[in-house]
Amino acid sequence: MLNIKHFHQLTQDREDSVRLLNKPSMRGIRAGIVEKYSEKAHFVYELLQNADDVGATEVRFLLRKNGLYFIHNGTQHFTVTPPDDVQNIGHINAITAIGDSSKKDANEAKIGKFGIGFKAVFQYTNTPHIYDPHISFKIKDLIVPQLLPQEPHPLRREGDTLFYFPFDRIEKPAQDAVDEIEDKLKNLPFPLLFLRHLKQINWETDNGNKGNYHLIGKTGPLSINAQNDEKNDKNGLNLTFENIEAHVQTVNKKTIKQSFLRFSQPVSDNQNVQIVFLLDDNGHINYHKKYPAYCFFPTKVMTGLRFLIHAPFLLSDSREGIKQKEKWNEYLVHQLAELTADSIEQLIAFNYIEQESLFNALPFERTDLDNLFMPISDAILQKFHQIPLLPTNKNELKVTINNAFLAENKNAYNLITNEQLK
Repeated sequence: MLNIKHFHQLTQDREDSVRLLNKPSMRGIRAGIVEKYSEKAHFVYELLQNADDVGATEVRFLLRKNGLYFIHNGTQHFTVTPPDDVQNIGHINAITAIGDSSKKDANEAKIGKFGIGFKAVFQYTNTPHIYDPHISFKIKDLIVPQLLPQEPHPLRREGDTLFYFPFDRIEKPAQDAVDEIEDKLKNLPFPLLFLRHLKQINWETDNGNKGNYHLIGKTGPLSINAQNDEKNDKNGLNLTFENIEAHVQTVNKKTIKQSFLRFSQPVSDNQNVQIVFLLDDNGHINYHKKYPAYCFFPTKVMTGLRFLIHAPFLLSDSREGIKQKEKWNEYLVHQLAELTADSIEQLIAFNYIEQESLFNALPFERTDLDNLFMPISDAILQKFHQIPLLPTNKNELKVTINNAFLAENKNAYNLITNEQLK
């Protein structure tokens, strides 16, 4: 059971801190904590990631004219520890702290079990309410927890955790809050693709609009389970492949389905790097768009690549940028580069995908690539130099890039023979 004595100690500690935070000289710090997110309703990502961190498989957003309810079925519930215990930080301690978190691994770049990212909710509310199976409380003055009566909430099912965010900020009219949050909920880009537990997101509004996101899962057995024995012996890594059919989004009964080819490889005990090719209705790779880098959710960093990459990057405080010249981030890009090159080799070797769309998705032209991700292009080119992967106009024959000229268009295939080319 949750220790109420520790909760009261924490409240007293945070009240002492808030007196300093409310001083005129500290107002800039307070504003900087809350207003650092350029993207409207960014806190939606924070809530989804926190729900995934505690093992939730389903979440609900109930958007009302005066506030937002967020409900999840996570199996880990709120804890509290003495405020001076810096080794074991409870969830309530973390959610009411500034720059603290209940996770300690610096190389785990989750959005956070209630680190500073949760403060994004204060762009829309002054007093978040939290109803957990073991405790109910609200937060005032950004960091001060206060107990609420431990009474059943009519919207909370047994075992669920419910957050309520009243739209009580003078600076943010309630209708603006509703419009911005609804727009975010309608347009989440692949919100389930890189999470570990969450499989369904449901949302609805007062005006009858509703929608959901869910993953159907894999189709059939894994078609490729590629292992590099030398790499496995050395690093314990394993490249795995999934055909995901499909990510489904519905908004007011209009359904959009998206299928993917995903390759992943672990980089720590519970983290991995992933690359994802989006497929069109014909099952070909959709190469017509370039994407931002993902760290569970999209960052503001455009990779210049025509496929998705995900890694547990160390991000800037605003969660929008990837920290440059960080050894961990450089290591992750190196792992992504190896994974991409190995994945392409497997797709070609197994003839799994229509190859013209695959080649059109590859970054042979490097002008648009962000410098951070240039190693991905380097690894792909190195793979094509080392292994005969390029298809030729003789069906079964493949060559290395050293022994081939790439035709600019299909007509060039028949313009000159291989003998003339030699």
